[in-house]
Amino acid sequence: MALLLPSLIALLATAFSAAVSIRALKSVRSRGRTIVVLVAAEAETRRAVRGAQGRMLLALVLGLVAAIAVANLWIGAFGIPLTIAPGVGAAIALVSIVASPLPRRQAPSGIRRADLTAREATTFGPRWAFVLPVVAAVLLVALVVATGATAELDSRGLARVLYTVVQPGQTNAGSPYPGWYYGAPILIVTGILVGCTFLALRRVAAAPRNSAIDFWAMDDAVRSALTRFVMFISSGTIVLYLGAVALQSGSILRSGAQWSHIKQSVLDAHLRAGDMSFVTRAKDVVHGVVQPQYTTGAIETVVGLLLIGVALTLAILAIASIRIRWSVSAPSEPEKVDA
Repeated sequence: MALLLPSLIALLATAFSAAVSIRALKSVRSRGRTIVVLVAAEAETRRAVRGAQGRMLLALVLGLVAAIAVANLWIGAFGIPLTIAPGVGAAIALVSIVASPLPRRQAPSGIRRADLTAREATTFGPRWAFVLPVVAAVLLVALVVATGATAELDSRGLARVLYTVVQPGQTNAGSPYPGWYYGAPILIVTGILVGCTFLALRRVAAAPRNSAIDFWAMDDAVRSALTRFVMFISSGTIVLYLGAVALQSGSILRSGAQWSHIKQSVLDAHLRAGDMSFVTRAKDVVHGVVQPQYTTGAIETVVGLLLIGVALTLAILAIASIRIRWSVSAPSEPEKVDA
């Protein structure tokens, strides 16, 4: 039954992630409205929007470069650099947002105004969006613990093998299985990523406002775009890890639950003839699978692919968050009255 636990957790993760992703797609469509600003705030709006968009693009580039660089490092063995590369890349992207979430404001002139409304990390985004990375991280921890508990040590003493009993006296070994050898680094980078996400959200929300009240609606739109960008980057990375762990563990479980052996009648014929080469035809071999491990592994593999698809969807939504719609209100002509 322990071998079935990762699949159950992966199924739960898929249902939750798919539901939230559908909600995110609907939310993005509903946020397609254009912010209208006054002519007097046009220059400041253009500077703020371009500055925020530049920061998000820079975060994407830095994250991608960091992920590629880490994936090609000679650290550890058996794919450890590739394992931690997505989390490190996402963390670097968020750190760049933490360093400078918004462009510098122009020096205020005249009467200065301040917004005294308290702004928390969750101020500029829907409540459900902040649930996704938290729940996804909890499910990832549960999945990694489940796969770690079912993993065995290989010849080097590394927890990255799954042994499946297929017949009495016959056991299949599958590797690389996402045991603690891979799970521990995944949990570490996930913890770092969650911390960077919180810091980025705090920096976006707490950055000082522009003193011009006419600009505050646009300021809220810019902060909302940055908040969505941060949430989609972090959530997409965690869901990607969920999918990768589910895909790999399901694939190993499915392949390990298959068995084959030569028919006893063929073996007896070879023994009588004194020929032990065992060069046989395909019809002389019996194939089979161990249930429910085989079906469970197949389902978990499909679930992993679905989760990776959800992660890609969240990545696309992060890129879409860079677009901020705004327009300038046309100046109204003074009404003429005939005297």
